[in-house]
Amino acid sequence: MSSSIFRNMSAAIFAFLLTAAVFTGCDSKTENAPADKSGNANTTESTGELEQGLAAYKQKDYKTAFEHFKAAAEQGDAEAQYRLADSYAKAKGVDRDLKKGFEWMKKAAEQGYAKAQMCIGFYYGGGVGVRKDTVEAEKWIKQSFDAVLKLAEQGDVEAQLYLASYYGSEIGVEMDEKKALEWNRKAAENGNEQAQKNIGLLYLSEGKNLKEAVKWLRMAAENGEQEAPLILGLIYWGGDKYLFGGIVESTIAPDWNEAEKWFRTALNGPFAVEAKNALANMEEARKQGKGPAALEELKSDFGEWVNIPDDDDEEDDDEEDDSEGGTGKIELEQGLAAYQQKDYKTAFEHFKAAAEQGDVEAQYKLAMCYAEGKGVELDKAKSFDWMLKSAKHDNPKAQCVVGMCYIGGNEVTKDEPEGKKWIAKSISGLRKVAERGDAEASAYLGGCYGDGIGVEKDQELSLKWIRAAADQGHSASQVALGVMMMKEKKMKDAVDWFLKAAENESHEAQFILGRIYENGLLDTKKDIAEAEKWYKLAAASPDPDVAKEANAGLKRLEQKK
Repeated sequence: MSSSIFRNMSAAIFAFLLTAAVFTGCDSKTENAPADKSGNANTTESTGELEQGLAAYKQKDYKTAFEHFKAAAEQGDAEAQYRLADSYAKAKGVDRDLKKGFEWMKKAAEQGYAKAQMCIGFYYGGGVGVRKDTVEAEKWIKQSFDAVLKLAEQGDVEAQLYLASYYGSEIGVEMDEKKALEWNRKAAENGNEQAQKNIGLLYLSEGKNLKEAVKWLRMAAENGEQEAPLILGLIYWGGDKYLFGGIVESTIAPDWNEAEKWFRTALNGPFAVEAKNALANMEEARKQGKGPAALEELKSDFGEWVNIPDDDDEEDDDEEDDSEGGTGKIELEQGLAAYQQKDYKTAFEHFKAAAEQGDVEAQYKLAMCYAEGKGVELDKAKSFDWMLKSAKHDNPKAQCVVGMCYIGGNEVTKDEPEGKKWIAKSISGLRKVAERGDAEASAYLGGCYGDGIGVEKDQELSLKWIRAAADQGHSASQVALGVMMMKEKKMKDAVDWFLKAAENESHEAQFILGRIYENGLLDTKKDIAEAEKWYKLAAASPDPDVAKEANAGLKRLEQKK
């Protein structure tokens, strides 16, 4: 395939994942909580497995707990299915797998298990392990609300946390911050580590007493919450001076020994990369005799937590993001709904309206429309401009794409150091979004691990994240997996992935299939009619380079007739 195909932003993303392919070859505390017996079809054997699993989980023997939950879940125990889903979602005793988490949570929900029903609503609402569907989200949450409220009032900490999320999410109800805080506090006081972290972050974000924030974050960390140690490390590394724009009351002095302790704790969890980077930066700062938490070191690795404006953001200071909770958010939701129905023109109009009001996610979506020619004529320059706007407002997916563009010289003068800077800045946020089931974030993270940009090169993690994206229908990742299968001589699997990508409207995959069937590649038989079919589809690509290659293929076929 001609290298000229990879000239626009959409193709830059595709090429990024293709390079990676080539190189790659809800909460479970139950103590003192009333049982949720809704819809639980169990047997004596499955009940025994469940009880053993709960006992092992309480002792933090998550691997044993997982095995017992799995055994009971496979026998149809609804609570065990719920616990198994939670284990997959939180990587407790098993590798994180949001798709399997969703599948098991859905099984429990369909049996009438109330907490699973509300949780599956949040899965749909956030697009976790499944395509985002607000209608389906509202259906499940409304169906479960009364039962979950009853459990929460009886002291079930999981139910309390779900109600806090419910009132803070605007899914099926008008947001009520007071009620969200009330239920979060109840869950936190009952020992729920997620709620404890939420309370700590609330004190930070609202500029309240930092000591109170540290108290709750420390509780969360000591109870096993996995992000809290990293946040505590950042607090003690630089004190409040560098955190959250310096708005927090000055009550914590920098303490590098305490910071190092918490960063080392974080090395054992999903934020190990961030913690490792922090420790390396701390060691380098010590060698250079720098004071606590040099600004650029913090900003480059922890932009998500550290609110220090970039110098080049000043040009955008007059652009207010007034979309939160307003018409911008509504426009974005309407755009996403239209896009899901493949009504790209309508989606583009909604994304554009929301983007112009400052919605950061809409700016990213609008950039992708321009990059892919969906709903609008392909425009590389506008694509990059909108992507850069979104990136400057800390959208990790946009930051990663901007980095790819600088590295590949797509729509901008090639500048590898600048590209690596943008990608390094994106990694932390990218991982969080990917872990919530975002296919694009998973794809970009897989590309980063495959290329070793922003993170240490890791072929296994690259494959994991690219496969997660491909399983959710991300076409560029499906093509990347096709290439991986080719390298492993799994020709049938390679063709299957190319077919999936082509059916998902990947013009690059359609072109590849045209070549495969034209020449009888990858253990397939030559099939001129099939080759012609795929070339014709690829020829409709808004990318002139892809269309040119496909039309050339059609001419060759005509000559062979």
